[in-house]
Amino acid sequence: MEQRYQKARLITPIDVASGNELTLNASYNKVDVKYTADEYYSTNTFVGSIANILTKNSFNANSGNLAREFIGRGYIKVKIGDYEKEVYASYENDNVSNNTRSMAYVAYHYKNDENSDYSQKSQSIKSNVDYWASLKNTDALFNLSSKNYLNKIKIGINTGRSLDCMINKSGDTYTVADLEATEHKYDFIQPTDAQLISSFKSAGFNAVRMPVTWSEAIGDGPDYKISDILMDRVQEVVDMILEQDMYCILNSHNEFNWLYTINTDLTSMYAKFTAMWEQISERFKDYDGRLMFEGYNEVLKLPDDWSAKQNSDYAVVNTLAQKFVNTVRASGSNNVNRFIIVNTYGAYLGEDDIINFTVPTDSANDKFILNVHYYFPEGAFGTKTVNMPTAYSDIDAKFNIVKNLWLDNGYAVMMNEFGIATNNTLENRVSCINRITQKATELDIPMFWWDNGLGGLGLFDRSQSPYEQVYPTIISTIMNNVESRG
Repeated sequence: MEQRYQKARLITPIDVASGNELTLNASYNKVDVKYTADEYYSTNTFVGSIANILTKNSFNANSGNLAREFIGRGYIKVKIGDYEKEVYASYENDNVSNNTRSMAYVAYHYKNDENSDYSQKSQSIKSNVDYWASLKNTDALFNLSSKNYLNKIKIGINTGRSLDCMINKSGDTYTVADLEATEHKYDFIQPTDAQLISSFKSAGFNAVRMPVTWSEAIGDGPDYKISDILMDRVQEVVDMILEQDMYCILNSHNEFNWLYTINTDLTSMYAKFTAMWEQISERFKDYDGRLMFEGYNEVLKLPDDWSAKQNSDYAVVNTLAQKFVNTVRASGSNNVNRFIIVNTYGAYLGEDDIINFTVPTDSANDKFILNVHYYFPEGAFGTKTVNMPTAYSDIDAKFNIVKNLWLDNGYAVMMNEFGIATNNTLENRVSCINRITQKATELDIPMFWWDNGLGGLGLFDRSQSPYEQVYPTIISTIMNNVESRG
């Protein structure tokens, strides 16, 4: 298995007009690196180092001890006099280095040299600022309401059966072999890579839900430490998604062996759940607004037990939702206003399930999203056949439940798993998908297709790269109906 490296990220903003010294603090593979420049020529080199960190160049620090080839991206906060701009830089922008050098040059001399040609350079720097300001500033997403935020999601897709597979780890501690076993559990999919994410984007998807099962990588209490092996790999895939400028949902998925409502030790279960989200929140707290957290997936009374629910089952899910919100918000940084997702019991789309779900209180203003899953007919992995004469009215009835109980009460809603039972004809499946995506667009509900690389639900052949479309008719039907979104 190849060595995996974390991307560099800025720890502190850069203020190039703050004084004679220009300093960049960055973190790479958990090693903090500091660059300093105290005159123009070294400033030029210094800014080149910024470009190396934020663009596709070699990362050199500490006499080359950390030299790596990688793709990174990030933000630079630049201040020129009283004029401050947050600048987004990416390897896709060939002008990052030159523009950054120009801005640093002007700012440095404006601050330190009364005889500088600042006035002559001002127009150039203004054009650079205008250029950068035109790039997508994803931190501004935190200023949106939850509904306006969701309107930016055109259509999403899942990376199912990749990092969400249940395994029995090989020993007492989680190893690289365990990660490999997770990602190679099914021979019909390859581990998620940048080419798969690119295939999603090329097909028209602009958001990816990334299901992760953390169970086997969580150590014993009271710390419940998550193995860095899994955490680093998760971060790598999140970075892949964001590098494609797509929205990303990171969740806790198949924790069936400990996260269930009739657990006889709820105190320990809640402690483990809280510790898990403390660590995830800490790792990703500085990430921008395109990253969302989803606290849990389909929490049931027992693993794969879809039988009738009791009030006590609803109560446990309601408690998990509130603990998740509290934990994320307490982690600080961007998590104070990050958009976060909570689900009903089992992520059921039923009137009783929504009525019995208690919407959590949140210290953030309008930053949480309510979520259910929708498989049609109910049980998309089963053998149910669509009854076409009533299919449209059945679909409309489900959407009306969400509308009447949530949307009409001002809540933002998504459906981050949906699909159509695979034993139906392609014609009938396409017809139902057409109706579902029409209704979702009408009600401003973003949908995420459950692609698990399996049978009729796998829209892409994920067995090998390049990942070709298996059902282009389904994809085109979806895209035609969501064209107005995003």
